[in-house]
Parts: sequence; structure tokens; C-alpha cells
Amino acid sequence: MLAAYVAWMMRTHKAYGIKCVKSGRVENWGWGKNVSSLDEPNIHFGITPREVIHGLAEINEMLGMPIHCTFMPTIWGIRDAGKLQGIPLK
Repeated sequence: MLAAYVAWMMRTHKAYGIKCVKSGRVENWGWGKNVSSLDEPNIHFGITPREVIHGLAEINEMLGMPIHCTFMPTIWGIRDAGKLQGIPLK
């Protein structure tokens, strides 16, 4: 179901790939807080940036699209985002 939504969003907005920026951090920032690691959960939803990146990477592979992922303190390629076991990255 989520893959269908992502595909619809990409088609609607004429996107060429998935861009994952500040995964799981924006909600915290809006409340004056932050997420400092890939494994620190979001304050309202309890999901970690690693889980967001992992889920989008799975959808990305289903759709066969490129993905661009950023996370503080640096920009990481998806291969460096950490332990995406079970997803055959192309």
C-alpha cells in the first residue's frame, strides 16, 4: 500500500526518484528537539530514521528508482546509511 502511495506521489509530482531528507527528524525539530542518530526514535511516532530509510529503500527497490538520502551530520549514500539487510541494492 505504501509503495502505491509513493508511486502515485512520484507520478503526480513528476519525480525521478525518492529523496529522503532528515528522515524522522523534522517532527522533533518542530518541537525544539532533534534526533542525533539513526537509531533515536521520533518523539511522537516512535519510528527511527533507520526504519524510515529502510522502508523507503524497500519501496525504492520495488519501483526500481534512484534514492537520495541525507542525514546529519553528513550526507550519506544509501549504501552507507547502515545495515539495510534483506534489500538487494543495485
